[in-house]
Amino acid sequence: MHRSRSARPFLSKTALAAGLAALTPLVLIGAGAGFAPSDAATAHDPEPYLRVREIEETGGVHLQIALRTFQRGPEEPSLTLVGVAHIGEPAYYADLEERLDAHDLVLFEGVGPIWAETDEGMSDRDRVSATKSRIRLIGISAMQRRAAGDPVRTIEDTWAHASGYEARLVKASAADAWGNPLRFEATDSGFVIESLGADGAPGGRGADADLSLADLPPITGEEIEAGDGIQTQMAGAAGLVFQLTAMDYDKPHWVNSDTTAEALSYALAGMDPDDARPGGGMPQAGGGDPLFDLMSGRGMIGKIAGGLLKIIGASPQSRAMLRLMLIETLANADEMMDLAGGMEGDAGAGLSRMMEVLIDQRNAVVLEDIEAAIDGARRGDGPETIAIFYGAGHLGEMERSLVEMGYRPTETQWVDAIGVDPADTGMTREQIGGMRRMMSRMIESQTDALRSMQQRD
Repeated sequence: MHRSRSARPFLSKTALAAGLAALTPLVLIGAGAGFAPSDAATAHDPEPYLRVREIEETGGVHLQIALRTFQRGPEEPSLTLVGVAHIGEPAYYADLEERLDAHDLVLFEGVGPIWAETDEGMSDRDRVSATKSRIRLIGISAMQRRAAGDPVRTIEDTWAHASGYEARLVKASAADAWGNPLRFEATDSGFVIESLGADGAPGGRGADADLSLADLPPITGEEIEAGDGIQTQMAGAAGLVFQLTAMDYDKPHWVNSDTTAEALSYALAGMDPDDARPGGGMPQAGGGDPLFDLMSGRGMIGKIAGGLLKIIGASPQSRAMLRLMLIETLANADEMMDLAGGMEGDAGAGLSRMMEVLIDQRNAVVLEDIEAAIDGARRGDGPETIAIFYGAGHLGEMERSLVEMGYRPTETQWVDAIGVDPADTGMTREQIGGMRRMMSRMIESQTDALRSMQQRD
């Protein structure tokens, strides 16, 4: 294998660009790329939520994402659709967090586990399963902290060094599914983690029985050593950060407004997502779930992508190339996905169903939460300002729904999410321009191929 003078892995520009292009589906899915609306929803054509800003003075290129505010009436709460790229600059997420915190309510995207959610209609059987999963997560987190050399004396120590969405999830797992705090005790050999069941008292039978970490299958080394997902790996390779670890989600006015991983998996497998239950697992479509394997970094596809990203992250130039790929791909995502969505046959039907699940089903959850917040505002106990914090590709369809509800856009602001500048990358203005042209040709080739497939169908 050839090595550069610095003994780092080397790839030609063409080979590296081809490898980056192979990750295009991940970028589109991770960013929530848009999808062609139904005929009934085309009356309003939203302005884009993504654009490329070229810096003439330096030759730099920046991906910008929109924040668009809507108003229906002077007494109604304002709604701001805050688009986000799931991989970006640290300063970008710091800026977004400050803007979001200026709102009374933030409805945010986050496909979490079903056992982290509870509602009044949840059965005791489901609460038992959910509680077991929460106990296990606290156990895994405690073992991870101890393996890292951190002191673990209280349950609070299990999330002391966690960040972002993970910290919120671990902290929420400190109570069982009946709302009672878990009992936690650190010992020399491990941890005692218990729930007293539905009645909150020792002993009992059925749903009242105590639940303990000691009664669950042993936590495996693989669980303790769980690696980063593919989006985190991609962020690191590009010298960027991953949204779910870069931002603080543990705030009272931030509300998770999304489906669950289990419900999503059910829907992708063609099953009723309402049938998903804690402890029921996630069905696999077609003998495997390539989407979840890819996003988690597991499976052959995930491992190949992870290996490629390690090579990419080895030099400033290849990191810059990855950033340019992200910028150019995201800027053209809507056109590519619209073409893919128009395909006929089994491939087109499969993609159409996948995007319906990833976009429409999740947007429906947000719209229900928006209606509930508006009802609260009408009663006088709801928010005056609401931010919907979601992948930028979701927002075109959300905007159409808001317009159908009588809302109208009043203001659009743009923020820089990802940038490539010659002074920071070791690339010249000409090299950046050349890479952009190469990426554009590859994207154009992909769109031409999709158009040809449409015509054949």
